[in-house]
This record gives sequence, C-alpha cells and structure tokens, in this order.
Amino acid sequence: MEDIQLIVRRIKRSGEPRLNLSAKQMISIPPEIYQLKLVHLDLSYNKITSIEPRIFQLTTLQELDLSNNCIEQIPEELLNMPNLQSLNLSNNPLISKFQTLNGHFHQPQLNQILQKLFQISPGSNQQQKQEQQIVPERPKTQSRAIRQIQELQHTNHVLEVDSNEFEVQEIISQGGFSIVHRGYFRGTEIAIKKIFNPNITQQLLDEINNEIEMLSLLRHPNIVLLMACCTKPPNLVIATEFIQGGSLYHLLHKTNHQISDQFKYTIAIQIARTLQYMHQAGVVHRDIKSHNILLQGQTVKLCDFGLTKRCSELNQGYQQFSGTPTYMAPELFAKRAYDKGVDLFAYGTLLWEIFAREVPWDCLEMQEIVQKTMKNEQLPARNVPKNIMQLVNELRSKEETKRPSMDVVVKQLLSR
Repeated sequence: MEDIQLIVRRIKRSGEPRLNLSAKQMISIPPEIYQLKLVHLDLSYNKITSIEPRIFQLTTLQELDLSNNCIEQIPEELLNMPNLQSLNLSNNPLISKFQTLNGHFHQPQLNQILQKLFQISPGSNQQQKQEQQIVPERPKTQSRAIRQIQELQHTNHVLEVDSNEFEVQEIISQGGFSIVHRGYFRGTEIAIKKIFNPNITQQLLDEINNEIEMLSLLRHPNIVLLMACCTKPPNLVIATEFIQGGSLYHLLHKTNHQISDQFKYTIAIQIARTLQYMHQAGVVHRDIKSHNILLQGQTVKLCDFGLTKRCSELNQGYQQFSGTPTYMAPELFAKRAYDKGVDLFAYGTLLWEIFAREVPWDCLEMQEIVQKTMKNEQLPARNVPKNIMQLVNELRSKEETKRPSMDVVVKQLLSR
C-alpha cells in the first residue's frame, strides 16, 4: 500500500484538487491534509472515529466522503465550511441513529441536517433527549443476535439468558477464576467467559455484575461488544464478540512476526483513544495490560472490565487496590487515594512494551517491582523512539499531576 504521506506530498506538489485516501486503514485524518487546497476528499472505508475541528481549514472543499468509518460525533465547525456542497457519512455509528437518513447529504439541505447531527453528537445538551426518540437502524447483513444485542446496548439493557443457550467449544484462555471458551450464541461466534470458582461469594458476584454493567455502558469501536450473560449461580457467564487475532501480548512476545513502527503507532493510538473515551465518560479501566488488548487485523479491542470503576466509586471497598503489579502506579502500592492517573501510568508501561517488544520488569519478583516503581526508576530506552520514550517517562511519573491526560497523549501520538 502506497505511503499516505507520499500521496499527500504528490498532491501538494501537483496542485491536484482531488485526493483519494479510501481504504487506507486510517484511524484519523492525517494532519498534512489540512494544508492542501482540495475540492474533493475521499476518506471512505477507513476506521476514523471523529473529525477534528480544524477540518474548517479546508476552505475550498466542496465534496467530503467519510462513509464506512467509525464516526460517532462531528464538530460544529462543519456547519461553517463555506464551500461544502456534498457530505457522505453513510455507514457510520452517528448515522445509524436515524432510520430516515441515507447518510449522503447535499445542499441546500446539508446545513440543516448537519445541525441535527451535531445536536446528537456525544456531549451535546440534546443528546439524551434525541436518543430517547430515535431507534437505531442496523445493517441487514448483521446476524439477528448482534442486532438484538446492539439495540439493547443502545439503552444500556443486557440480554440475560439461560446458560444452556451457549454452545461451548475449545478453551481460548484461562485466568485466576475464569476460563474463556470459543463458542456460539444463536448462530453467532462468541467468546464465553465462564466462572469456575466453586466458592461463589458476594464479592465475586459483585465483580461479575460490575463487568456486565461496564460492558453495557461503554460503546466504542475498540471495546468488545457484550452479547449476553447468565448471572444465575452456579452458572456465571459473560459472552462477548469473538476476536480472531488473539491478544497483543501473544503478538509481541509469543511470535516472531515483524511489526512495523507504523503498526505500533496504529495500535497505540487506538488504545489511547479508547481510554480517552472512557475517561471522558468518567470511567477508569484499572487493568490496562497487553493481555487485555485483543487484535482483529489492525483493529484493537479492549477487554476484561472486571476491575473497571466509575471515578466516583474509586477508593472504596475491597477492590480499592487492584491491578497487575508490572503496570500498577506508585499510589496503588502506597495505598493512597487515586484517580484515572492509574490508567495513565499503566498505558505508559504498555506503550513502552509495544515499542520495546519486551515484557516490562520481566523475571522480577513482586517486591522488586514495587521498589523500582516507588523509586520512580524508569524503564530502559532500548530501541524505543526518543519521542515515545519521553512520553513513557511522563506517563510513568511518580507524581500523578505530572502525567499527561489521554487528550494530550492522543494529540502527541497523532503529531509524531
């Protein structure tokens, strides 16, 4: 595939007013594009999740194709683009809220429709009211089970079923108190997380119910989709979509596959944007690590929300100090009050792991990891790019207030 930057440079040199970047696996609009004088821009069939406000810099743009992406919101600046005549947003999550819109809009109705779309973008004052009135339309190619689950998730309801509805097949992975199987639910391939702990305590039930609640609450292209559950002891089951590619941990440490820096940036940005979404929603994951990042081609899926909490619920109860030692922030070891900064620290460790392709603090005992973390000892630079290493050190700062937010992290990674 031809390098995107080379394509943009060629267009800039030639002055060509049309740019086609369809199906380039992009998750964001390249910043170089905003310097061009374009009339037509095709960004269809990518994985773009949002449009930056600086889209307004494309003052000569008349036609913009963003169809078949993952766009959930649009900036108000789109309303003020002076020459925009045609906008294609077909097959994006934002458009799926409307049954009557095909997603391809033209003047003179364009501005009126954009105003309506802007009002239901996440964060809008009218979003909640609009969502109560609009039934999401789902593509006909999806299975009945997936359509039903997505409609339930739209209203934060969960499909509770009997455990015998799940067709359990081979084991995929095993954790401390659960086993994950591949299986089927109403004809759809799924991952089945079964709790095998014979001692079902209230604490265990709370953890299971918490994971189900978080998966039903959080809807994002890079978060696994909750399919169904069974919460009737002793049959405790959480069923999610099946992700073919395995975990990021397996790719980094159990294979010899060559991984380009471009791919590393791609997955790092997707994880950062997922955490950005969660933090803006007031939710902290609390167990960010490569084992909990699944891969489907070049798309990541964050999973395992058993420790996830709302910010308002942190520092309370028996789950107060949870996580995986290698990724845990010093405030957790010190048993101090904490916030979303624990995710920032863990992400910094994961970012180093992605680029160094090593297990952080490998082979060290728990006490040694604690000591190094409390002394603010940084991970070795290895072959990690200088800009990434600087960001890693900032994210792993012992002082929570010095760690950059995920908003800042996303901007830095995109402007590398």
